[in-house]
Amino acid sequence: MALLVGAATGPAHFSASRPQSFSNVCRIEEEGELLGTTLWILPAVDGTRLLIQRYEGGALTPALLSTRVEDGKLVVYSDRNEPLYAVRRDGKGARITYLDGEQGSDGGNEERLPPVVKVGEFPDCK
Repeated sequence: MALLVGAATGPAHFSASRPQSFSNVCRIEEEGELLGTTLWILPAVDGTRLLIQRYEGGALTPALLSTRVEDGKLVVYSDRNEPLYAVRRDGKGARITYLDGEQGSDGGNEERLPPVVKVGEFPDCK
């Protein structure tokens, strides 16, 4: 258990004792569609999990993934050991880097996700 705490709270600076959620999902006012990414950092007995849900007009299928701590980041790999995402703390929020060609809501390979204030409420897109 001490190894889990050290790995999860050490370089990556995510709490090992409670789930944390981050999201930049917003509502396109005219269409009522949702756009962005929500992720949850989830402690587990055998390591830290990342639950990610993308929104492209509506909610896409969420994925629950295992992570490794590398260079101060939580890194997610596919079943074929290909890197998918790297997540690091960014102030009070998190920054996710897409390593597999996916794009963030602005078309780039990286985006900042502020902490979730109230689950299920999404601000209007700017």
